[in-house]
Amino acid sequence: AVTCCALVWGTGRLSSATTVNAQATSAPLYDWVTDGGDNQRTGWNKQEKILTKANVKNLKLLWKLETRNQVRALHSLLPVLVVGQMATPSGAKQVGYLAGISDNLYAFDTETGKIIWQKHWDYAAPAGRGGGGGRQGQPTDPAHLGFLRPGGSSDTPVIGPPDAQGRRPIYFVTGDGMLHILDAATGEDLQPSYMFHTGKGWSLNLVGNVLWMANTYAGDTISAVRLDDPQHKVMNFNAGS
Repeated sequence: AVTCCALVWGTGRLSSATTVNAQATSAPLYDWVTDGGDNQRTGWNKQEKILTKANVKNLKLLWKLETRNQVRALHSLLPVLVVGQMATPSGAKQVGYLAGISDNLYAFDTETGKIIWQKHWDYAAPAGRGGGGGRQGQPTDPAHLGFLRPGGSSDTPVIGPPDAQGRRPIYFVTGDGMLHILDAATGEDLQPSYMFHTGKGWSLNLVGNVLWMANTYAGDTISAVRLDDPQHKVMNFNAGS
């Protein structure tokens, strides 16, 4: 089982018993909808204006979230995504999204750490991708699988812009290669899932209406699909070795 946690910080010379979180300081709410914050994976949060060299030492643990996600080899939890203001069934909230390698996806309130919704997918393990068809003599305990091909959902999801009904889609690929498109507010399917790739996927990218992903162990370097294509034709590119 794996735990996710959050930090807050005191500002100035506040006493050790006092902490201030981002919303309490009237910080602007913004989205972090892809791994690294942009398709270049820079990890540069250009809008972050709260942390300074003077106050960073005051970071404190705010809450912990027990995910119960099964570790697979060296893989566990993927980077967190955030929607600054999401209209959930219980009101508007800043929502974090966390994927786990064992085909788990969680949405949680960043203020409290409470889970808003969570999803888990089960399927027959594809041959050669961890726990169900690898080379003979391979461990079957998920925690001791080969780290290169541990199976499970190795991709960081990506969150799209609102649709015509105001729903934010979150795109997630499970370890069987199926692409799931969910309502980020509720976790409900926005459309039926379909096959996207057959290898080990990495972080999803969304550019316009094209969803793409770097891919390994499938004979392809990149897999992509146009989201407005009713046939869901997957385009593959192989850069060679």
